[in-house]
Amino acid sequence: LNGEEVLLVDEVDVFFGPDFYGKTYNQIAEIQDILVQKLMRKIWLLRSSKPSFSTVSKWPEFFDLSERFEAWSLQVVTEVKKMCGDAQKFNDPPYEVDTINSRLGYRNKDSVDWDQTFGYRTGFAYLFEFECGKLKGLAANTLVQQALCLRISCSQFSYAHIEPTVILGVSGTLRALSKEERSIVNDFNIDTYSFVPSVYGPNNLTFDKADRGIVIEKEKERHLQEIANTMKQAINQGRSAIAFFEDDERLLEFQKSLHWRNFRHANVLSSTTDRETRKYVINKAATTKQVTISTAVFGRGTDFFCKDSKLESAGGMLVVQTFLSVEKSEELQMQGRTARQGKKGSFCMVLLESELKLKFAIAPEKRELMPRGEVYNYLDICRQKFHGKMLLETKESVKKADEKDTLSRSYLNALIAGDKRTATRCLTTLYESIKEERSHLNFCRLVCLSDATSSMNPIWDATRYCIKEMLRRIDEFGEGQFEILWIAYRDYSDKCLLEKSEWSNDPQELSKFVSNIQTYGGNDYEEAVEWALNEANNEHDKKPITRVLLIADAPPHHELCGKPLSGHNHVLSTDYKKEVCCFKQNGIPVYTFRLTKEQNLVKSFKYIAKETGGESKFLDIHKGGSKMLMDCVCENALEDIGGSELVAEYRAQHGSS
Repeated sequence: LNGEEVLLVDEVDVFFGPDFYGKTYNQIAEIQDILVQKLMRKIWLLRSSKPSFSTVSKWPEFFDLSERFEAWSLQVVTEVKKMCGDAQKFNDPPYEVDTINSRLGYRNKDSVDWDQTFGYRTGFAYLFEFECGKLKGLAANTLVQQALCLRISCSQFSYAHIEPTVILGVSGTLRALSKEERSIVNDFNIDTYSFVPSVYGPNNLTFDKADRGIVIEKEKERHLQEIANTMKQAINQGRSAIAFFEDDERLLEFQKSLHWRNFRHANVLSSTTDRETRKYVINKAATTKQVTISTAVFGRGTDFFCKDSKLESAGGMLVVQTFLSVEKSEELQMQGRTARQGKKGSFCMVLLESELKLKFAIAPEKRELMPRGEVYNYLDICRQKFHGKMLLETKESVKKADEKDTLSRSYLNALIAGDKRTATRCLTTLYESIKEERSHLNFCRLVCLSDATSSMNPIWDATRYCIKEMLRRIDEFGEGQFEILWIAYRDYSDKCLLEKSEWSNDPQELSKFVSNIQTYGGNDYEEAVEWALNEANNEHDKKPITRVLLIADAPPHHELCGKPLSGHNHVLSTDYKKEVCCFKQNGIPVYTFRLTKEQNLVKSFKYIAKETGGESKFLDIHKGGSKMLMDCVCENALEDIGGSELVAEYRAQHGSS
C-alpha cells in the first residue's frame, strides 16, 4: 500500500465502544532521577502515617527535587500530590506478580497486561513486592528503580481523529446497530457494507422470546434459584449449560450460593482464571451435562464449539444470560456462543427486576400488564433509550478529546520544528488542562442516619454544637461539592418514627433542622434502624447517593420482613439484612458508628458495614465529644469528594480523633 495506513476493526460495536471513541491515546514521559527515587522511597517508608502533601513539601527530599526541576514546579507539585495518595492505594487495582521475569501486570479482560501501569501505584507495588522477596536479583532491583520515576503527561491524541487511508472490518452484529451507533460510524466516513451469508446455512438457535425464554424475578434469591433451575433442566435433558454474569462480583455471589453447590460437573470462567484452566474450561463447556458459569467478557468471541454428538442430539448447549445488556450487540455475541457452525443450541434470559428498574428505568407495573410476546420488545426499547443517552455523552467526550488532541499536535509540531519556547508553552497548557480534569472533585451525596431516642441526647447535643463548623470545613476542603440529608429515627411505637431534613450544604438550614430534633421514646432496646436504612435506599432511587453514615446505640430489630414485632403493634415491611442487600447491589457503602459495645449492636453494625463495603467503629462521644463526631462526618464526606489525599489534608490541619 506504499506506506498508507489501514485500520482493521474486529467487531464494529467495539469500534465506537467506551475504550475507543471519545477516548485518547495518552503518552507519558517517564523521568528517571535519583532524587525522585529518594522521595518515593521515603513516602513509602512512612506510608503508615499517611503523609499528606503539606507534610511532604517540608521534607528536604522535596526541596531537592523542586530545585532540580525548578522550571517545572507545577508538574512536580502535582505529581508529588499523586504520590501521596497512590502510596495508600498501591494494591488497587489488584495486580499479578511474575516471579520468573520479576515484573508486575494487571488483568485486562481475559489476559494479563505486563506493560500496563496505574500511576505511581505501580511503582509502590514494585517496592512492596521487592521488600516481600517476590522480586529478586539485580534485574528486579533495576526494574524497581525504573518504576520509581516522575510520570508527566505530555500528549493525548483523540482516537476520533485517526485518519487512515482505509478502514476494513468484520462483524457479526452489524444489523444490530442503533441509529446513534450508525451516526458514529458515519463520522469515520464508513459508507460501504457487505453482508455475507453463513457457509453453514440458517442459524439453528432457539430463543423463545414470547414465553419461557425470558424470566424476570422480583427477589435476588429467586433470581439465583431460577438461574440454577434453568441450567439444571438442560442438564437433565443431557445438554450442557453456560450462564453469563455481568461481572466478577455477581458471578461470585452465585458461586457462593447453595444453588451452585448442587452441580456435580461445574466450572468457572472469570478474570482470575489462569490461562491453562481457562483453556480447559472452554474446551469442556460444550460437552454432555457440563455446567459453566462465566463473566460477560467471555461471551464475546470465545469459541465454545460443540464436538459432542450426544450433546448435539440432545439439543446442544444452553446459554443463560443473567442480566440485560446495555448494548444489543453484546446480547447477540452471547447468543453466538451456542448453535455455532450449523449446530443446535438455545438461549434464554433470567433477569432481576430491581436491576432492570434501577439501570434502565423499566417499570414493573407496565411490564406486568403486557402480553408475554411484547415483553422483549419493551426491554429492548428501554435498553436502546439508555444506550442512546450514553452515546450522546460519548459524543460530548469527543469534544473534550478534540481539545487535548489539538494541544498535543501543537506541542508535537513545535518539538519537530525545534521551537523550544512554543513547545514549553504548549506542554504547560496541555498539562494544566489534564491536571484540571484529573483533579476534578467528585460530588458527595451523604445520608446521615442518627438514632433520636432518649439515650441519644448527648450525640444530638454534640451535633447541634458542631454542625455549622462541620459543614464549613467540608465546604472549605471539598469546594462545595456536597450535600447532606440528615435523618432522625426512633421506634415504631413512638409518636414520630422518622424526621428528615432537605438535601443541603447550607449550615443555617441543616443547623435549624438539627436544633429542632427532640430525643424521646425507645423504651425497648432494639430501634427502627431497618426503617431508616429503607429511607436511605428510597432516596437513592430518586437520585443516587454516595454513602451512608449510621450513628446509634441500639441495634436493628432482629425479626425478618413480614414478621410481627414483640412489644409493638407493627408488622415489619422490611428488615435490615434486606436493606443491606439493596445497598450492596447499588454499591453504596454504609459506615456504622456504635456508641456502646453491646454484643448485638456490635454484631449487627459490623455486618451492615462489612456487607456494603463500609467500616464499623466505636464512637466514644463521652471521651471525644463533638470533635470526634465532627471528624467522622467530615472525613467521610471528604473521602467521597477527593479520596484519601483530601482526608490527609484535612487531618494535617485539624488533626484526627
